[in-house]
Amino acid sequence: MPKFSIIIPVYNVAPYLRECLDSVLAQTFTDWEAICVDDGSTDESGAILDEYAAKDSRVRVIHQKNAGVSAARNAALSVARGAWIGFVDGDDAIAPNWLEIANNAVAGKNHPDWVRLWYKPCKVGKETLNVTIVYPDSKAKYVSENNIVMQGLAWMLTNSL
Repeated sequence: MPKFSIIIPVYNVAPYLRECLDSVLAQTFTDWEAICVDDGSTDESGAILDEYAAKDSRVRVIHQKNAGVSAARNAALSVARGAWIGFVDGDDAIAPNWLEIANNAVAGKNHPDWVRLWYKPCKVGKETLNVTIVYPDSKAKYVSENNIVMQGLAWMLTNSL
């Protein structure tokens, strides 16, 4: 059983998909599986997923008729084996230490139920969206019942586009 299941819903993101999958394969923490759901793509996305799955047994692919991102995520959740679930979009890339930081957070003394790794959205050109992982001051911030509303509100106000 892998420590992390990374769920990647995919729909017509062929221009970005290799960068996404390469960023997952480059993780410094290697106890993971990636469950990629081709949600009825009409471009080369499905073939790219199959290519990566053939090269690395940690990459699993589900092909389904287009049913939307929620259905794709649910299909992956139904077969996920990891103790923890991570979500990455098919047009995003993650930092090489993304899972390492997550693992350090879940292995810590606070035993969180949920970990959110911050990111900074950046528009490049008119059609390309790259996502860069940003860890504010590299320290884990813990949210409790007492401050969850304020933390959520602060996040929404500081991360709106």
